[in-house]
Parts: sequence; C-alpha cells; structure tokens
Amino acid sequence: MKSISLLCVATMLSLASASCQAQTWNFDYGNEKGKVAFYNSNNTPNFAEDLPYGPLSFRVINNNLWVLDSIAGKLSCFDEKGNLLKTVVVPGLEGFKLLEDFALVGNDLNNPESVWIANAADNTIRKISIADGKVLAQVGGAGNEPGKIIQVNQLEVDAGGRLYVGDIGRSKLSVFTSTGSFLREYYWQSTGFVVDKYANLHLINYCENVGYFHRVYSSKGQLLNSTHLGFINNTNLKINSLTDDGSLILSMIPEDGYKGVLDLLKVSKYGEVLEKLQYVPPTSMNRYIQVVGNKVFQAEANFETAPKTKFIVKPLEWSKAKGVSSAFASMEIKTKNIAKIPLEISSNLVGIRVYKNLAFILASNGKYITVDLTNGNIKNHKLNTSTKIIDYDVVVGKIIYLDEQGMIGGHAFPKWSKGPYDSCRIEACDKGVILSGGNNAYFLSKNESAPVTLPEVYTTVPVDNGLFWSMNKNAEKRWEANLYDYAGKKNGIKYTFSEYFEPTNLELGPNGIDGELLVSSTEDNSRTLALIGNNGRMFWKIKGPQKVCNRDVAFEPISGLLFLEKTQNGEILLSQWIFTTPEG
Repeated sequence: MKSISLLCVATMLSLASASCQAQTWNFDYGNEKGKVAFYNSNNTPNFAEDLPYGPLSFRVINNNLWVLDSIAGKLSCFDEKGNLLKTVVVPGLEGFKLLEDFALVGNDLNNPESVWIANAADNTIRKISIADGKVLAQVGGAGNEPGKIIQVNQLEVDAGGRLYVGDIGRSKLSVFTSTGSFLREYYWQSTGFVVDKYANLHLINYCENVGYFHRVYSSKGQLLNSTHLGFINNTNLKINSLTDDGSLILSMIPEDGYKGVLDLLKVSKYGEVLEKLQYVPPTSMNRYIQVVGNKVFQAEANFETAPKTKFIVKPLEWSKAKGVSSAFASMEIKTKNIAKIPLEISSNLVGIRVYKNLAFILASNGKYITVDLTNGNIKNHKLNTSTKIIDYDVVVGKIIYLDEQGMIGGHAFPKWSKGPYDSCRIEACDKGVILSGGNNAYFLSKNESAPVTLPEVYTTVPVDNGLFWSMNKNAEKRWEANLYDYAGKKNGIKYTFSEYFEPTNLELGPNGIDGELLVSSTEDNSRTLALIGNNGRMFWKIKGPQKVCNRDVAFEPISGLLFLEKTQNGEILLSQWIFTTPEG
C-alpha cells in the first residue's frame, strides 16, 4: 500500500516539450515548463516514501497520448508529434497530490466530454469537464464501506457512462452511475478488469486448484459467461484489454518466477495463446501497458533516477506463440456434414444439444432449429422469451434454459425457485439440474424447491444416479476427474491426468452414451477432447475443430460426436465425426 506524504511538489506542464518519433513519446523530468513532475530523494529533502513517483497512468487513443501527470495534479493530451493539445487541471487539490488513474467519458474519445480522475492523497475521484475544468461529480472518500475507497488502482467507464473503480485496499470493484451514485460492488482480486462496448464487465478470478477464470457480467451485475483460462502455475495474472474479436490481453509473472520481466499474452476467448511478448514493468505505475488494435504501447520509467532519465511511451512488438506437439491416440475418423445452420441461428449461436435422433441448435434470441440426424431435415421453432438466453439443455424433448438475468425458463419444475442465480451454465440429469459458472454450483432436485449449494465447484457435469463429474488439481499438483454425490463426497472413481496436462478453457461434458466424461480443453494451443470412462480410464483423446460457441459439441446417439464447425466462408455446419478404429 502506498504511503502518502504531506509534502508538496509544485510542478507544471503547460506546454509540450515531448518529442515523438515512430509513435514514441519522450518527456524530460523536472519542475520546468514542458517536463513531467517527479517525487523522489533527488528533489525532496528527507524523502521517506516507500517508492518514488512520477506519471502513474497513460492511454493512447488513436494517435493521441494522454498522460496523467500525477504529482503536478493534471492530465495532458499530446498528438502523435508530441504537440500539446489540451490540459485538464484537477481543481480543489491542496498539498501533496498523487493522481492514480483516469478514464475518459464521451461517445467520441477523440474528443471526450469529461474525465474521471482519482487522487490517492484524499481518496476521491472527480469527474471534470474537459471544456471548462469544472467538477461535475465526485465519489469516494476514505472508508471501508460500499462506495468508499482505501486504495484506488484502476478506473474505467462503460458505454452507458457508468464508472468502475478498482480498489486494491478493499478488494472491491465499485460501480457508480454517470452522476456518481453508488450502484453495486464486486469482490475483486486485483486482477484488472475491462468493460466492453456492450457495457459488459470482464473480470479474472483465481480459484484454488483449478486456476484462473475469465468471467463476464452484464451491466446489471448478472453473470453471463465463465471461461476457464488455466495458467495455474502463473501468478499476478491481470486482464489488460480486449481486442475487437474478443481476444484477451493478459499480463502475468512467467511460470519460472519473476526475474525482472512479465509476460504479455494475446489469448483467444477460447484459451488459445495467439501472440506473446515480454517487457520490463516500471516501478510505481498503475497503467503502463496498453494495446490499441495490434499495437502495444509501454511506459518506460525510472522515477528513482529522475531527473537524469526520461519518461517514455514506446511501442512493443508481438511475436507469434508456438505450441508444443502432443501425443494423441491413433484413430481413424470419418466426417460427414449433416446440415447447414441458417444465418438467423448461427449469428446468435448458443450451442447444440441432442435428444434421441434430434439435434436442438439454439440462438440467444430464443429461435432454434431441430435437425433430424437420420436425414438432415430441419424444422424451425421459437421459445416464448423476451430475454437473451445464455445456456440451455433438453429434457424429454423440451428446452430448459438460463437467461441473461440468471433466471430459469422453459421446461422447469413449477416449485423450483426461478432465480436469479450466479450461474451461466445449466445441465440436466435424471435427478434435476445443476447450475454452475460462478464460485459455487447449485443443484435443483426434482423433489425439492430450494437449491443445494455445492461450494467451490467450478467445472461440473451431472450423470445419472445422483452423481456429477468435477475436476481440479490434487495434492501432487496433477489434474483429476472425480465423481461426487450431491453431498460433496467422492465415490471413488477418478482419472488422474499426466503431469504435463496444463489446460486452458477446460470444459466438462456432454456425457457419453454410457455416462462417460468428455473433457474439452486447449493444450499447446490446440483444442483437444478426451473421453474418460466411468471406470476411471481414458478411452481416447483427439484434436477437435476450432470452437465457434461455448457449447459446440454433442454426442450422436449411436456412433460418434457432433460438432458445430465454421467453414472458410464463415458458414456454420453441423458435422458428424465417426470413430472407426478407436484406441485407448
């Protein structure tokens, strides 16, 4: 935690002296005009802080650079040539200033209307008009209750103007309206966060013996999706940003420990590592990496040696990530295209479920088709719902679903509590349904109205006879698949994976014809699927097609797997994979 002194360093940056070459900006340190302020033992007698300080945050918006001059109490914007375009001075600051982060507000961030700026010295966050510098709203103040701040670390604003505040002192992420009214808060592990163009919140959560999850929440706070990222051997993982195609930009300490550099990875939304680089993080800064399109910008700063060095924002280069080859079972697989999925379904695809000889393929708007697996005939259907569907299952030929508000709909027992649930996945079995995706899973029995909480069950799929599969790491740090009953007791059946099995995007299910467990994951940048028998043995392991949605695989009742696959021209096909010579 940063300690705050009451000493004052009066520093101004009224004109630009920064130089910019090839998208690199350079600033001198100092109190003179055109330099960024710093605070260390070189300019402060009896300096007694834990760390020296300088600019703590920056953002690149198109070709413009915004620099938070933290000690000077202002925010400045420069064009690509280093010319000063505008300056926002934070009003009402007295004595020592330490601006931690900022978030621009407006539909056009090339010409933002206002900006939220956090000041650690008084634990406040001010919304300031860029046009006239007036304070429009203020939130925070020191305290541990909701809406208060102990140590702010990150600010973001969504498309609806809501302010998100990451407080590492309280381990909370607080949400405020555009005018500063407190809305809600989330438990936060100081793992960064992102708000996307749809006002959805993206968080990273670490779960013991399972690894990191990427979770997405609606603007109303409802869990929409949860994807296993893995990286269980890495520490200090944080989400930096999202790309236009939904890939995650993640930073983390390398597996072999911190040796002066951090890893920056571009990871697809299904867990494949696409690109990577390593960089040296500057001391004291909050926001020192930003990805804009395919460009990466990093702040280079040594506040301890200032003013002898410079404050620099420079580009970094990605390198393509390389996978490692793995051993797979030798199998002869024949594929057959069964049907082309209509665009009105494929453009909002949730997934595929199978009941008898029918494949149920659902869109999030409630429209779905059934495909007769014997002849490929398609019939169109529509659920009676006005909310977006995020997951579903099929029970005796009827759909039961979970919507974006966390509510159960469709073919559900009337006595069940409809929600909302902190879940984004639903699985049906002969005893009821399991809801999962959050920090706990919930079992709804056919015979009970209230759910049974299954603590810390993150990955799960039920089987018949009152059991469910789940996976985590054992005491020897190897992954295990275990069968449990709904009291949380293991029934003795398990499969222990190789010590080299370190998956991302780990998913369980659907079950095989005889209750086998299908494990889908990304290994060495390739999607793999393994079938674990209910006798604790692996029957086969294959490479699968690239994922097109969360639930894109199902078992065909007799002879193989069904996949939803994307063609080169972007069409979605329902294909059948038939194993003619399976080997264990």
